[in-house]
Amino acid sequence: MARRQRQPNPTLPFAERLILNRYLMRRLGYGSLEQLAVHLKNPALEEMDPDGVSRFYRALIANRPAAVDEALVLPADLLLTYDENIVRHTRTINAHRHDPIRWKYFQYLALLCTEVYLDRFFENQAALMADLQRAADSFACQYPDDQIGDYDEDDLRKIAFWMATGSGKTLLMHVNIQQYLHYLARYDSRELNRIILLTPK
Repeated sequence: MARRQRQPNPTLPFAERLILNRYLMRRLGYGSLEQLAVHLKNPALEEMDPDGVSRFYRALIANRPAAVDEALVLPADLLLTYDENIVRHTRTINAHRHDPIRWKYFQYLALLCTEVYLDRFFENQAALMADLQRAADSFACQYPDDQIGDYDEDDLRKIAFWMATGSGKTLLMHVNIQQYLHYLARYDSRELNRIILLTPK
């Protein structure tokens, strides 16, 4: 991965230098995770409505500010498709559980961002890389002391979730596998016949 020269004293904390996070928030129509999350923290939103649509989705759409970049913001109907995928995958997981999963807002957002990323990745990797590079270049112009490296194709095949201990990463991982298989089947003729899971111990 080609890298610009890093500055010795970055001005921003690590959490504010996450280009993919910034990009995904703008695709959802919000300026930051904090701006989005404030509308989703009510526990009443952890249920689905009578139409089988998550109340998180309803709140996300109802509170979206006016878009700065209309071309980048995902339309409501596409976000509804992502929500339907999340609901379907959750029901698949819940079919084998005694205690059904009720996602917290931060878990739902992790799944929603995964939907956005995988759809774009499988549909058009070159476009995704160009999007992320533009986001990195814009960030570099705003924060010259916090340079971010250039993207290449290998970078697109790695994503990470930064979540606290006990926040449900293992449950999310089961749905992430379902999400990956869904988009692989939709956009790619190859079949995935094995998954290797590596853990620290």
